[in-house]
Amino acid sequence: IHPLYPLVISLDNDMAGRYSTNLIYNELRKVGVYSISSPSIILEGCKDPNESLCRDRNAFARLVSNAVNHAKDLQAGFYASRSAQEVL
Repeated sequence: IHPLYPLVISLDNDMAGRYSTNLIYNELRKVGVYSISSPSIILEGCKDPNESLCRDRNAFARLVSNAVNHAKDLQAGFYASRSAQEVL
């Protein structure tokens, strides 16, 4: 079962977290699950999404909302391009 929208992946903002995010992104892509890497939901100076949430819940919520909207836009674009290809 595939999710309705691309997954938003945001692990720790250190080398191991970025490596793991990239690994997960590539493995999901191989099985046809689209995702976006979104370190942008981590507030400046924070090590991970949870620290961002604890530091400033409202700012974190805005960043997550932006990432979700971006995922929806990508999904809409994917379906639009797929529909155009099916017509051809």
